[in-house]
Amino acid sequence: MDVEIIGIQRIVSSGNRWRTSYKKNGAFDLRDTRKEKLGRKVRENLN
Repeated sequence: MDVEIIGIQRIVSSGNRWRTSYKKNGAFDLRDTRKEKLGRKVRENLN
């Protein structure tokens, strides 16, 4: 990662968020959830 592109404040904020999350729930809470949240929720049954 290039610090000049992302910005030091974003790195510090992310580190604080991850540290707090790890202290609260361990490594399980640090998983990548992007593949679990695939977009809009389905309003009606498609069957």
